[in-house]
Amino acid sequence: MANVTDMYRRLDRVSVGLEQDGLTHKSSTATILRQITGTQEPGPVELLPNVAEPFGISYREQLLVETQLTPLTHMADAVAPDAPFRRQFATLVEQLLSDAPNFSAKREALAQNFEQWRNLGPAFRTMETDAPVLADCEGRIHDLENLGTAGLEALAYLQSRAAPPVGWKETKLALINEAEKPDKSLLKLSWLPSYRALILAAADVDGLKAVAPQQWKQQIMQEAARQEPQAKYTW
Repeated sequence: MANVTDMYRRLDRVSVGLEQDGLTHKSSTATILRQITGTQEPGPVELLPNVAEPFGISYREQLLVETQLTPLTHMADAVAPDAPFRRQFATLVEQLLSDAPNFSAKREALAQNFEQWRNLGPAFRTMETDAPVLADCEGRIHDLENLGTAGLEALAYLQSRAAPPVGWKETKLALINEAEKPDKSLLKLSWLPSYRALILAAADVDGLKAVAPQQWKQQIMQEAARQEPQAKYTW
């Protein structure tokens, strides 16, 4: 594949055409969310399909016994694989780090995402009282709350060019490693590699004093790739 970005551009157009021909690959998410929550406006629950993907069949088969009669009533049934947010988030982080040492590009867009994640818990748990099936997602909601808080901290360190305290980097990387593990929600946060790069950048913002911004960014991306776990839960 010579141009992945152009491939997705063309796939988005084809997707609209398929929907016009009657496929429900776009509208089915909203339908299942209404079934799960029992409301016309799922509210905070709508955030999960935007930022999460389902773990693949290979993992799901290990955890569940399913037949053609198994109802599709869980959050993992509502989310779509290869969610656009993975690519969108990667672009935001790429543009932010490319703007070193100012770190202004796309900062507000990233901060808006992190604030939504940080504040997601209370409203989601209110919905959970009327839709107990959402309890399966409690672990992922907790992950998003922690990642949102850490993301805002990372942006603050980058903007101020102040190194975080000792132990901050290790604590935040541990959060990422935990969020990458499958849990009973069967939801995967596929944008975590880009998020890891953001955390590493904030932890090494002092490195900009020693090397050129482009070289610093390259080192950060290489270290992020090196730290990705070898075990991948795919289809």
